Amino acid sequence: MENVEDIENLLSLHWPHIFSSIDPSTPITLTKLSRYNWLIKCSEQLSYVLKSSQTNNLDLELKYLTDLNRYFNNEYRVPLPIITIKNERHVNGKYWLYEYIHGKVYNDCDCAHLFDEKQLILLAKLISKYHQFLITNSSTLS
Repeated sequence: MENVEDIENLLSLHWPHIFSSIDPSTPITLTKLSRYNWLIKCSEQLSYVLKSSQTNNLDLELKYLTDLNRYFNNEYRVPLPIITIKNERHVNGKYWLYEYIHGKVYNDCDCAHLFDEKQLILLAKLISKYHQFLITNSSTLS
């Protein structure tokens, strides 16, 4: 989906409960982040990402993220699907919406940013916990 009007239509049909609570005078902006992701910015504090999945098994992908979130026990943020008005996690096996996770984004070629010791320790703990998740859940992920 390349067209902003198509994205707006998809959002209003499947997630009206999310956007109905936003003040109508507040502008909502849609920005294409990549071939598969749209950023929906509702305010400085509230944004969403509409993701177009290219996998053949979106249910497995979303189950994986849900299980990972449960394993992390809210210690780390994981994108989780926002349920549609039909109580589904995705639309047509292709589109799903999640709350944008705010943080710093660095360009792959940006060598100016180096982790300080505290950040490096946090990253190492996250990777360790993620590896533990993979080991304990490997049979359910395949």
